[in-house]
Amino acid sequence: MGDAAGDRAGPWPVSSAGAVGANEGDAEEQEPEGQQGAQNGSMTANPDRWHRWLLDVRHGGDAAYREKDLAEEGLLDRCRFVLAPADRLAGVTDASVDVVTTRSVLIYVKDKAGALREFYRVLKPGGRVSLFEPINVLMSQCDPELFYGYDVAPVSALALKVQALYESIQPPGTDPIGDFDERDLVRHAQAAGFPEINLELRVSVKAQKESVPWQRFMRTSGNPLIPTFGEALEQVLSPVEARELTAHLRPLVESGAGLDRMALAYLTAVKR
Repeated sequence: MGDAAGDRAGPWPVSSAGAVGANEGDAEEQEPEGQQGAQNGSMTANPDRWHRWLLDVRHGGDAAYREKDLAEEGLLDRCRFVLAPADRLAGVTDASVDVVTTRSVLIYVKDKAGALREFYRVLKPGGRVSLFEPINVLMSQCDPELFYGYDVAPVSALALKVQALYESIQPPGTDPIGDFDERDLVRHAQAAGFPEINLELRVSVKAQKESVPWQRFMRTSGNPLIPTFGEALEQVLSPVEARELTAHLRPLVESGAGLDRMALAYLTAVKR
């Protein structure tokens, strides 16, 4: 059964400055002195080094929420928002930015190769890309008796109904959220023209999950494109079935009695 496909790393992409990017990124590389950019997408890190360009690469997102944050920090006049999908960066000219940084962006983009080509196109010579992506194929479908990492063997028929709903929305192997692994990221970066590429894959497996209050779990979804667990129960289970699944799953969720798997890829590349 495995886990429902999701952006296990956290919130989906928002904006960073100094280039094209998404804030809250996990790039650990230090910025060279004088480089126009923002390490980790921090909105407060040395604002004097911020570039005029700022791109919201959320797929179909809205940049208005970030404008408010920038205005509060007195930085809005230094920024320009360009709304565009990652694989078609219309409005960003060739060789115009120093850094492209994203966090959980390509996981929502079908044409990942096209996105890497666009990142290469907009970078200046010497510019760098720093990407962070969850690798869902290494986190899902690991154990048919697990659901969100919890043992649901006694209620597997009910859990399978919920899982089937998620898979109908994001079919395994074909939906962008789970149609790639870390090797594909390297391959796409190389095909885009990057002559220097580094990728670090971090896989962790823990026999204990973090305990979560049940109502919070009910309001949680694996990613922003699928229903919350509570919504899924309402859609596919009868009230009796929902109570049966809840009676089994709730103690596990609230005690953290489950398997926690994480697989995260960090890719950096330089354009020469």
